[in-house]
Amino acid sequence: MRIERLWIPEKPSVGKDIVQALIRTKRAKVLNAKSAATDGYFSLDTGDVVCPLFGHMLTMLPPAAYLTKEQNAGNYFEFLPLIPQPFKFEPKPDVDAKGKAHPPKRFNLIGELSKRAGQIVNACDIDREGQLIFDEMFLYWGLDPAGNRFLRAKITSKAETDLDRSVTALEKNGAEHWVRQRMAANARQVMDWLLGMNGSMAYQQLTGIKTMSVGRVQSPVLAMVVLRDLAIQTFKPQTYFVPVVTLADGTALRWEKRKDAAGTAGFDAAGRLIDKSLASGMVGAIKAGARGTVAVASTKVERESPPLPFSMGRLQATASKQHGLSVEQVTKAAQNLYEKHKAITYVGTDCEYLPSAMHADAGAVVAQLASVFPGKCAKADPGRKSRAFNDEKVDEHFAIIPTGLVPALSDAEYAERAVYETVVVRYLAQFYPAYEYEKTSLVVMYGPDEFRASARRDLVLGWRELEKPESTETEEAPANGPSRPLPKLEVGQQLAATGVSLETGQTKPPSRYDEASLMEDMISAYKFAKTERDRELLQETQGIGTSRTRGPILQNLLKRGFLLSTKKGKRHEITSTPFGKETIGRLPPWLTDVATTAKWELMLSAIALGEAEMQSVIESQIQYVKTVIERARMQVSPRQSAANEKGAGAAKKAA
Repeated sequence: MRIERLWIPEKPSVGKDIVQALIRTKRAKVLNAKSAATDGYFSLDTGDVVCPLFGHMLTMLPPAAYLTKEQNAGNYFEFLPLIPQPFKFEPKPDVDAKGKAHPPKRFNLIGELSKRAGQIVNACDIDREGQLIFDEMFLYWGLDPAGNRFLRAKITSKAETDLDRSVTALEKNGAEHWVRQRMAANARQVMDWLLGMNGSMAYQQLTGIKTMSVGRVQSPVLAMVVLRDLAIQTFKPQTYFVPVVTLADGTALRWEKRKDAAGTAGFDAAGRLIDKSLASGMVGAIKAGARGTVAVASTKVERESPPLPFSMGRLQATASKQHGLSVEQVTKAAQNLYEKHKAITYVGTDCEYLPSAMHADAGAVVAQLASVFPGKCAKADPGRKSRAFNDEKVDEHFAIIPTGLVPALSDAEYAERAVYETVVVRYLAQFYPAYEYEKTSLVVMYGPDEFRASARRDLVLGWRELEKPESTETEEAPANGPSRPLPKLEVGQQLAATGVSLETGQTKPPSRYDEASLMEDMISAYKFAKTERDRELLQETQGIGTSRTRGPILQNLLKRGFLLSTKKGKRHEITSTPFGKETIGRLPPWLTDVATTAKWELMLSAIALGEAEMQSVIESQIQYVKTVIERARMQVSPRQSAANEKGAGAAKKAA
C-alpha cells in the first residue's frame, strides 16, 4: 500500500478529528472503517493515512543502563556525576492488564507506515513537548524530521472551520521555529534527567534513604509547601496597635506608618506599631490638641482594563478557586472541552494574549454564545478591542477562548460546565468597557506619623458586571467604605481631631496553600526572587513548569506521598507530609530555590526563540550538576564514608 501522506497526531481523539477534516476538505472516504480499530490507523481513498500516538513513545533510560552491576550496588559517589554521552532511549513497551510487557505495537506500526509514506505530517500538540514527541521518534530511526518529507499541522482549535484550515495550511516541520521548539524540549528533557538522576542518587547515598528524590521543578514546588507549613507551625502572633483619628465630619483616619521606622524600637519588621506605650503616647498627644497637616488630598479617576484571557495555569488556578474543583478536575474538564466538545481552543498554552486577526471572529463567537449566556452577551460589544489582541505577545500559542461551538453539557458534567463558563466569562470581558472609579485619598501627618483615609466611588462597572476581581493583598480597601465621601481639604491645611482612639490587632499566620494558590505561585515565581534584578527578570517568565507539566508535577507529589490534599469547603488544602518535610530538610536551600528553576525556564524559552544555543544551556546544567554532586560529597562524614566504602566492597565481593 502506497501512502501519499501519513498523519501522526498525538492522541487518538485528535486522529478521529483529522479524519473528519480530511473527509470534509478532500471529500475523502475511509477505506477501512470497520477494521480501523484493529488496524491501528485510518486509511482514506485519497492516499492519506492517519495513525495516532499515545504521547511519548520513547523513554530515556535510567542510570542503570549506563552502570555496571557493581556500580549500581555500590557507592554512587565513586562515579557521580553521571553525564551520558550520548543519552540512550528505547521504545516504551506495551503493558497488558496483568502488568506483562510486550513489544511496542503502535511504535513499530508507525515505523512501518513511515517507510511507505511520501510525506509525513506532524499533527502533535503545538507546544515544545508535542514537537519533541514527533521528532524524537524519527531521530531514533535515523531520519531527519526537518527533511523535505516532513510537514507540520498547526492545530489550535477543534471547531470544524478551524480544523479544516489546519489540515490544508501545512507548514514545513523543518521550519526554524519548529526545530527550535524541539531543541527547547530536548534541552528540558536532558536537564531534568541530569539533575533528577544525579541529585537523587547523591542524596540517596548521603542520607541512606532510597526513596529520596530530587527534581528540577518537583523539589522547589515541594519546598514551597514545606516552608509555608513550617512558617505556620512556628508562627507566634504579635499584637499591634492602630491609633485612629476622627474628624469633625466623621471621617476616620487610621495610622498607616512612621517613615523608616520598620525594625526600630517599638515597630516590627513590617513597620507595625507594637509598643503600646508608644501608641498611647500618640493618642495622648492628639487628645491634648496636636494638630495634623494635610499632606495629600487628591481625587482622580482610575481605570482597570479587563483581565486577560486564560493560559492553562491561570485557568487551573481560577476555576479551582471559583468552583471548588481540584487542579486535576479542572485539567480534565478543559481537555474534554477542547478534544471532545470542541468548545474551547487549545489548552496546552502558557499565553494570555490573542492574535489580532482573531478579533474579526468575535462577532460570530459572541452571537453563538448568546444562545446560552444571553444576559452576559447583551452588553458585549464585539467591536471593542481589548489589550488581549496583541500579535507581539503571541507566537504559536494563544490564550484559551471559546470557539463559538456551544457544548451540550449534562448536569453530570459539572466540572466541564463550570470550567466552560469561566472561560466564556473571561472572553466576554474583553468586549466590555474598562471598570472606572473615582478614588479619593487623604493623608494627614501628625508629626512623623502618617494617618490615611480613602474612598472609592464607582463610575462605570464595565467588565466587573461579569466577574468580580480576585482579591489581592495590594488592592486598597477604603477605610470609610465606598459610600462615605471624604471632606474636601487642601494640602498644608491644619486639622484638629474631634476624637482619637486606639485599636488593637493581632498578626495572623500565612494561609495554607490550596491547589489554586500553589498553582498561582508556580506561575508567579518572581515573588520568590531574592534581588530586585531577579524579580524584574522573572516577571517576564511563566514561572516554573509549563501548562503541560504543572498539574502532573502536583499529582506526582501527591501520589508519592510528599504532599497531602484535603477538601475543606471549596478549597483543596495542600500540606506536606512528614516524608515531604524530611526530604526538603535533607536538601540544601540552593537546590530547592524557586527563582533558580524559573531562570532555567527562561533559558528554555530563549532556545525556543532562537536567543540561546541548546548545547550551551545543557552545558550550564552539567556544570550546575557537578556543583550539586561536589557539595553533596562534602557533606559525607568520615563515618559515612567508611560505611559507604564497606558497602561498596561487600557489593563487589558478592558480585
